[in-house]
Amino acid sequence: SDGSEFLKLNWNLNGRFKFIRSEFVDDQLLEKLPPVCGVAFVKKSYVKNGILIAHEGFVIDQKHLFHASSLLKKTVKEDFLTYLNGENKSKFEGVMFYKISPS
Repeated sequence: SDGSEFLKLNWNLNGRFKFIRSEFVDDQLLEKLPPVCGVAFVKKSYVKNGILIAHEGFVIDQKHLFHASSLLKKTVKEDFLTYLNGENKSKFEGVMFYKISPS
């Protein structure tokens, strides 16, 4: 919040990042995703600390979220929209989807 580095990486980037607000993520949007893609969950309150992404996972078959659950202490599979808009609704302001490229 004071502008100093959160982690001592000696790296800086000033940029604009766009994300999809959670309330606009629905079945129709998910149908446009590839069979496998990454998802980053945005938490705007973290920005003051230089962090934009609060959590990450993978969306499989435009429906299922695979992610590491801090609550369950293991990797879990759950319905993406239920995770985003269920009890976590106030947890994240939005998402960024990203392509997974084979190496």
